[in-house]
Amino acid sequence: MSIFAATHIARAGLLAHQRAIQVTGRNVANISTEGYSRQRPVFTPIASVFEADGFPQGGGSRVLRVDRLVDQSIQSQLERERSQKSYNETFEIGIRRVEGILDELGDTGLSASLDQFFGALNDLANGPADFATRETVVLFGQNLVGQLQAADIRLEQLENDTNAEIARTVEEVNEITLELASINRQIRDREFGVDGSSELRDRRNILLEELGERIDFTSFERDDGSLAVFIGGGALLLDGDARSTLTTATDPGTLPKPDSLHIYTELNGNRTGPFTQTITGGRIGALLDLRDDRILSYRQNVDEFAFTLADRVNTTHLLGRGTVDANARNFFVDRNLAVAGTPPGTALSQVDGAASSIGINPDLLNEARHVAAGLPAAGAAAEGDNTNALALASLQSTAAAFFQVGDDPVVGATGSVLTLNQFLSAQAGSLGAELRGLQTRIQADELSIRELEDRRSSVSGVNLDEEVANLVRFQRGFEASARLLQTVDELLERLLSI
Repeated sequence: MSIFAATHIARAGLLAHQRAIQVTGRNVANISTEGYSRQRPVFTPIASVFEADGFPQGGGSRVLRVDRLVDQSIQSQLERERSQKSYNETFEIGIRRVEGILDELGDTGLSASLDQFFGALNDLANGPADFATRETVVLFGQNLVGQLQAADIRLEQLENDTNAEIARTVEEVNEITLELASINRQIRDREFGVDGSSELRDRRNILLEELGERIDFTSFERDDGSLAVFIGGGALLLDGDARSTLTTATDPGTLPKPDSLHIYTELNGNRTGPFTQTITGGRIGALLDLRDDRILSYRQNVDEFAFTLADRVNTTHLLGRGTVDANARNFFVDRNLAVAGTPPGTALSQVDGAASSIGINPDLLNEARHVAAGLPAAGAAAEGDNTNALALASLQSTAAAFFQVGDDPVVGATGSVLTLNQFLSAQAGSLGAELRGLQTRIQADELSIRELEDRRSSVSGVNLDEEVANLVRFQRGFEASARLLQTVDELLERLLSI
C-alpha cells in the first residue's frame, strides 16, 4: 500500500468523524425543539482496492447516511390518539353549551318556570275568584313560553355557530395541507444522505398531528419519500405535491337543516363528495356529530316538551270556561297563526318547531278572566268554581305519553310515559351523564398520549448523556485520524530527506 494511500485514509477518517460531530451537535442544539427526532450517523468502510501484488489498499471509512430515529407505529398511534382527544374535547365543549342553554334561563332552568306556572294554577284552585291570581297564571305562562322560545333560539344559534366553526376548521385543514404539499416536494427533490430530509420529516409529523386534531385521515409514504393522505373513507386530500382543497357547500335535500354545510374535496376545478357522513374524527367530526345529531336531538326535545305541554294543558283548559263568556279556549296557541277574538285559538299543529311557535292565547293576554278555572254553568263558569283549575294543577304530576317529532297529533303521542318534570329531569340527567362520559374519555386520552409521548421520547428524544458520550467517541476518532495524518506527514518528510 502506497504511503499516499494512508493519507487518503486519514483524510476520509477526518471527514467522517467531522460529519458525525456535526450530527451530534445538531442533536444537542435541538434538545428543546418540539418534534425533533434525534439523528445517528452510520459509518461504513470504503471499499478496498487491490494492488498488482494482491495486497488490499484500504479506503478508510465514511458516513454512509444519517438515520432519523423514529418508531413510525408510535407516531401513527399518537396521531390517532390526538385526533380522538380533539374529537372528545370539541364534543364536550358543544354539550356544555347545550347544558348552559337549557339551564341558564332562570335559576334552575325550565323546571323552575314550570313549577312557577303550576304553582300559580294551584293558587288559582285555592282562590278562583281572585282576578290577580288569574293574571299571575297568564304571566307565568308567558315566562314559560318565553323560556321555550329562548332555548330554541339559542340552540338554533349554536347550530349556526357550529356550521361556522366547521367552515373555519376546513380552512385550517387547507392551510396545513398546503404546507404538507410543499414539504412533500422538498423531501422528494432533496438528495438523501448526510444532508437529508430529517428536519423536514419532523416538521411533517408535527403537521400530521395538527391535521389529525382537525380531521381523521389515513396516510402512507411513497418510495420517493412523499406522503399520500386520504380522508372520508378514501377521498384524496394529498399525494406528493398534488393537493385537493376542502370546500363547504349547502345541500338542502340531504341534511336535517337546509343551511347545514356539506364537505367536499376539489382538485383542478372538479368537486367530489360530499364526505360529510364519512368524516368521523377530529374537530370536524365532532362538530358534524354535534350539529347533525346531539344539538338537533336536544332541540327536538325542547319541541317535544313544548308540544306535549300545550296539548295536555289545552285538552283540560278546553273543558272549562272563563267567567266572561261561554267560549272554550286553548291556553297555548300557535303564536304565528292565532288571532285575538277567534276562540278557541289556533293550536300547534306539529311537534317539529313547537318551541319557536308556542304562545299564549291573545284572548287570555287581553283578558285574564278567560282562564278556565271552572266548568261551564249555563254559559260562563261561576267565579268561585275551581273544578277545572284543580284539574289543570294536577297535570304537573300526571304521567302520560310524550309526543315525539313525527307524531301525528290526531293519532296521539308515541313517546315515553312521563310527567312534565320527569321529562325535564331525564333531559338534565342525560346531559350530565354525557358530560361525565366525555370527561372520562378525555382523561383516558390524555393518559394514553402521555404514555405514547414517553415511548416516542425514549426512541426519538435527545439524551444529553448519550450525546456527550458520542461526542467524546467521535472526537477520539477525529484525533486518531489527525494523528495518522501527522504520522504520514512525518514519514513523507523522512523519506524526502534521504
